Amino acid sequence: MVADRPMGTSSPEFTALGNLLPPLRLLELVRRMPNNPFVLYPSSFNSLYGHPPGTTFTEDTLPSPSTVYGWTKGSAELLYLAYHKSFGVKAIITRVGSSYGPRGRSDELVHRLIIYGLLGRTFKLRSPYASRLWTYIEDAGSFYVKLAEKIMDEPDAVVGRVLILAGNKGDRVVTNVELAELIRGFIPALEYELGDYEPGELINGKPVHFTINSKRTRKLLNWQPQYTLEEGLARTIEWFKQNLHYYV
Repeated sequence: MVADRPMGTSSPEFTALGNLLPPLRLLELVRRMPNNPFVLYPSSFNSLYGHPPGTTFTEDTLPSPSTVYGWTKGSAELLYLAYHKSFGVKAIITRVGSSYGPRGRSDELVHRLIIYGLLGRTFKLRSPYASRLWTYIEDAGSFYVKLAEKIMDEPDAVVGRVLILAGNKGDRVVTNVELAELIRGFIPALEYELGDYEPGELINGKPVHFTINSKRTRKLLNWQPQYTLEEGLARTIEWFKQNLHYYV
């Protein structure tokens, strides 16, 4: 740890401690419990970012982190899997993609764009041509229902596995500019200006871009996203229109 400067909430030291120490403590506790409970680690789909643009991400794709945050999430995945192999901990990894929906956090990009549009404020859009795969919150919820059912009925099929919770109906991957334009189709007052790229959003000088193939997860859980990106955005925007007072 660097000792000559304070450890702020966005520092690498804070990120490492926050994302690695709690899982280690939890796993040490779980491995000593007599009933050997299941433990689920919701990792980050974005920890895969770092592969060359155009890579197809699957359950077998190893993290290639372009940020300290991505490194900690990928490292935590390996930690859970190591405890499964060494101590028989019934660990399950889910790589969770970018999600959105009603009641969402105001710092998530979709929700921030909606709020700025509804308020008539100009939004500074960072990493404009980096890509994201967005998942509507009801699809994410149905994923975990299917996973819980599989754990009850066939636990060996998911224990020690990496599963992908990311996607929409059609698995449309969009750049941040494309996302903003989709939202502007619902909220014409939305205005934005292009900003710089976030750390890790440029790979070999090119914006993050990928495709996804998570057929193994979807077949295993009998799960498919039910909402297109446009359908999810429409439902989310309507909710924010009725509940904007909670955010301003």
